[in-house]
Amino acid sequence: MNNRIIYWIDNNENSPPSRKMVGGKAFNLIKLDKLGVSVPRGFIIKTSLFKSIIENIIGSDFHENNKLMNAKSIDHVRLKLINCSIPDQYQREILFNLKKIQKHNPSICLRSSNSVEDSGNASFAGQFLSILNLREWYDIVEGIKKIWASNFSINAISYANHFGIDLLESEMAIIIQELV
Repeated sequence: MNNRIIYWIDNNENSPPSRKMVGGKAFNLIKLDKLGVSVPRGFIIKTSLFKSIIENIIGSDFHENNKLMNAKSIDHVRLKLINCSIPDQYQREILFNLKKIQKHNPSICLRSSNSVEDSGNASFAGQFLSILNLREWYDIVEGIKKIWASNFSINAISYANHFGIDLLESEMAIIIQELV
């Protein structure tokens, strides 16, 4: 895994990140920012961290294993995500960047950004979790894990199935923005 897990919305790189790297919602926010639309200050925890955590929970052949998942094992994955530990090196990177936002505004929001979200096929509006008005580090870490777990909610999986999308093949990024 690339050791850098953060991508700023207002990043000045010439080539934008892929939808798979930052999820659909973040991908669209980055495009809006590049067009000059006012977007609240923030950054993205890339999907690579989610993928790494999932592989630690399920195994490195996650995409093969997910074909065998049922409701009981999906509940197990959700519970493991909520109770997982984010490695210290990534917590430090998130906290370092978080302090840049909270210097201007202590209240932040966490938003899902799934690789299939806000696509041409389905919006997934309201299917994944967003959490508003967080200030404390503990609450932010717990919120990140809850958003990852929302990737495996029954509602999100049912919605995805309706559109013929295998949600278990998707990846979740997290947008951390100042609350406006």
